[in-house]
Amino acid sequence: MEQVRMAPIGPASFIAGKTLPYSVLSFTSALLIILVAMALFDLPMRGSWLLLCAAIGLFLIGAQAQGLLISTIAESQQVAFQVALLSSLLPTMILSGFIFPISSMPIVVQWITYIVPARYFLVALRSIVLKGTDAGAFWQQLVALAIFATVATALASLRLKREWS
Repeated sequence: MEQVRMAPIGPASFIAGKTLPYSVLSFTSALLIILVAMALFDLPMRGSWLLLCAAIGLFLIGAQAQGLLISTIAESQQVAFQVALLSSLLPTMILSGFIFPISSMPIVVQWITYIVPARYFLVALRSIVLKGTDAGAFWQQLVALAIFATVATALASLRLKREWS
């Protein structure tokens, strides 16, 4: 981080340089996964590709910002990996409704799932790809993803500015 602070770039350039390559790679991977699922498993695409790209983009912006926030907090790469694992991968797999239906979880755990962004992304993804609904049917999920992306980006920017100073 010391070398970055000494470089003649500002926080915005640093954030863009750190997140844009991963965002493009993640976005491309997400679309390729859907295309492969369509080819190999006859996954139907009943909805709008543009709406799907918007939902993926919102989710990825928030995830990238969360990763950047973790990198500003963690003291080492190992700590960052562990925090990322505990704050994103495990909740995403267990509490998003991806593996276990949220309705079958205990009430307390169901309430906890409201803070997991993947919960909202999965509802939007299923609505677009499988049901072919328009944004009016799941606009709350898109708003939740936008709030997550905005808050995560703001927190990462504040932490980065604090470290930059």
